[in-house]
Amino acid sequence: MESVFNYYVKATTAFKLKNYNDVIENYTKYLKSKLNIAKPTMMTILMDQSGSFFSVRRYDEAILGFDELIELGYNLQENETLFYIYHQASIQSKIDKALDGLREIKLKYT
Repeated sequence: MESVFNYYVKATTAFKLKNYNDVIENYTKYLKSKLNIAKPTMMTILMDQSGSFFSVRRYDEAILGFDELIELGYNLQENETLFYIYHQASIQSKIDKALDGLREIKLKYT
């Protein structure tokens, strides 16, 4: 069985290489281990994982991660990039839901 810490190492390496699906997969496994993760480390994980969700267009999951980051006390307004990504994910999520609704209507009437 693989060491839980290896998931963290793989995720941080994948983030540097912009392999966002690997980041998501490995941080998810790491977080599921229920280790007692220090707050600064947890904030870094949530930033990287949420940014990765955004990069692969999983906007709702990105928003949930950013919300958890805010609950931990992180001020997104102090980081312009994360602030932008958070709000862009919120907007894009709404657009995607509206487009899905339009597609359903189109299928229904064609």
